Amino acid sequence: RPENVESTATGAAMLAGLATGFWNWSDLAANNSKYHIFTPKMDEDQRTRLYTKWRKAVERSRMWVEDIQ
Repeated sequence: RPENVESTATGAAMLAGLATGFWNWSDLAANNSKYHIFTPKMDEDQRTRLYTKWRKAVERSRMWVEDIQ
């Protein structure tokens, strides 16, 4: 996840600055923020159980959508 939560607006501003010559690539590279990296802490058995339940829920929702069409 980016440190700056307004990354879309920031990116648009950076591109505008590049297009007008206000910034150059090295300016932008110097201001590049670090990303927060998430690491899984859930054990594999629990992850597998939850993922299996999630897939089952997705399949049920697909059947529901097919029924209403």
